[in-house]
Amino acid sequence: MSGLIGLFGLAATYLTGLLIFRDSRLAAVMMAVNAFVPQYVFSSAVVNNDILVGALSSWCIFFCVRLYMQRSGLWALLLAMLTATLAILAKYTGIVLLPVVAIAVLFYLVRSWKEGWTSFGKALAGVAGITLLAGMPALVWLWRNQVTYGRIFVRYPALDSVLIDEPSLTLFNGRLNPLRAGEFAFITIWGLFGNDNLSLPVWILVLLGIVCLFALLGVGLVVAGRRQPKHLRVLALLGIFFILEAWALTTVKAIGTSEPRGRYLIPIFSTASFLLTLGIYRLAPARWKVVAPSALAAGLLVLSLAIPPFLLGPAYAPPRLEASAELLPGEESIHANFGDFAELVGYSIEPQELHVWDTARVTLVWRVLKHVTNNYTVGVHLLDGAKEPHGVTAHFPGRGNYATSLWQPGDVFRDTYEVALEPSARERLPSLGQIKLSMYCYPAEEYVLITDSDGTSLGDALYLGRMKWLPGTNTPPAQAGSDVLLTLGDELELTSLHVANPTLLPGQDLVIDLTWDVVKAPERDYNVFAHLVDSQGVQVNGNDQPMTGGIYPSGLWEPGDVVTHTHRLSIPADLPTGDYEVVMGVYDPVTGERLAVRDELGNELPDNSFPVVTLDLHPKRVFIPSVRVQKPQNQ
Repeated sequence: MSGLIGLFGLAATYLTGLLIFRDSRLAAVMMAVNAFVPQYVFSSAVVNNDILVGALSSWCIFFCVRLYMQRSGLWALLLAMLTATLAILAKYTGIVLLPVVAIAVLFYLVRSWKEGWTSFGKALAGVAGITLLAGMPALVWLWRNQVTYGRIFVRYPALDSVLIDEPSLTLFNGRLNPLRAGEFAFITIWGLFGNDNLSLPVWILVLLGIVCLFALLGVGLVVAGRRQPKHLRVLALLGIFFILEAWALTTVKAIGTSEPRGRYLIPIFSTASFLLTLGIYRLAPARWKVVAPSALAAGLLVLSLAIPPFLLGPAYAPPRLEASAELLPGEESIHANFGDFAELVGYSIEPQELHVWDTARVTLVWRVLKHVTNNYTVGVHLLDGAKEPHGVTAHFPGRGNYATSLWQPGDVFRDTYEVALEPSARERLPSLGQIKLSMYCYPAEEYVLITDSDGTSLGDALYLGRMKWLPGTNTPPAQAGSDVLLTLGDELELTSLHVANPTLLPGQDLVIDLTWDVVKAPERDYNVFAHLVDSQGVQVNGNDQPMTGGIYPSGLWEPGDVVTHTHRLSIPADLPTGDYEVVMGVYDPVTGERLAVRDELGNELPDNSFPVVTLDLHPKRVFIPSVRVQKPQNQ
């Protein structure tokens, strides 16, 4: 069915080319360019609604062009509106057609106005009538969504937030990254295959980019050329506008859901084919006018034919069986049993440092213990230091080609999963990163229980690896070089100490912010202690916390990093009146050894700890903290 829908859309592309070029050869070339874009072929070969939106969009464009080229009447406008409405009902990405239809309406009304007020009045009434007739199904459906679900776009509630509730955020809160969305859209408009995880090789994308630049140059010459046919100049400008407008929608989609995939731009395929054909035709020598764009279509055909054997085939081939379970360099041993049918012998994670949108490659080394009839899904999540997920992939082993029901006892193989770090991670960067690995039976999601080599239960998930997640290059690094209050060991310098709450009552938490400059990469994941002591030096309360609460452990820090640790210490509600002091320090949780603390003059502080605040408990039981650590005055 998808193939027939794809052919239906190509018919519209051919008829559009025939109207524009008035040459059946160029119309056929334009259709071929559209047809052989790998993404169009792929979408026509699988069950999806993208190809339906693309086909309906091609027909909408055809009726709009016919309205302009042949001065057609209301019937062409009605069909343009109707196909746009059906495209929107098929998938919300069809809304990119609304500005196109609006321009067609405006053109029709201006033409009628030039013919006289009587003609304009009839045209205005006709437009109102067909708008109501063609748009009513979509309006009713979207209104139903709002009433039933509280959202116009049910599957993508974030779009309501961006487009309706807070449109200003699109431009002014930093969520918009048009360059990233444009780059990803260009990469994926040519083809994003499989489980949206395979794209064309970089060298092919570069070659296609060069072709597009040449075509754009040719289109520019057409638009700027006074001797060029007026309809070509007008339609070229409108085509560029349509592509930019559709790309802008893709960017908004990226803001809402982190999925700026090029297949959402299928509505522009016929228009893009027109611009590619026109641009190359304009630049080609006279004797190669038809041959040059035909060569592009032929190249796209060869590319589409090469994708199954050279890209999809290797990517989805069943994993190669290994002769032994011996681990390779860089792989970590784990020996965890999933149920009674599989042992995870080891794993590897590459790379060890990730930025947003980077992809982690997780390779699992399996040894099959027992045959099973169930087909289990393997889930791989990216978790930050607070165990919050920021990326997931879940599918059958072997990218779907080596389901667990096919596993045979004694088989040993490596299975690789790729998962991208999503933009939601930005709020906590830098951070520790881990992999959460689980196996479950879909759709009931009955998770397989995991045990270690001794039979001890590990629950239904494994937490693997130790990655470092970093802000992107567009995030300015924190500035080191502040005044040094204290030095801890030869690794850390305390440059700022701030008590967040200036007054507090017994039973409340004292909140202390410590900022560290990293001089030398710490050797351990250090803990910070905070002790509340009375005037006699007796500890009355205290706690220990990992640096940054474990979100960004000190073992990941590097020289030049500037890291803030927030520490909360509860003040007991039953403390007697008196003076108290909070002292803090840093220690190795494995050995218990504290880092030596020295002031700016190099003097070592006693007990390898430093005073932070004094607390004066008045009879009214109000504490007034006073910060004790400060830079010594110059003599």
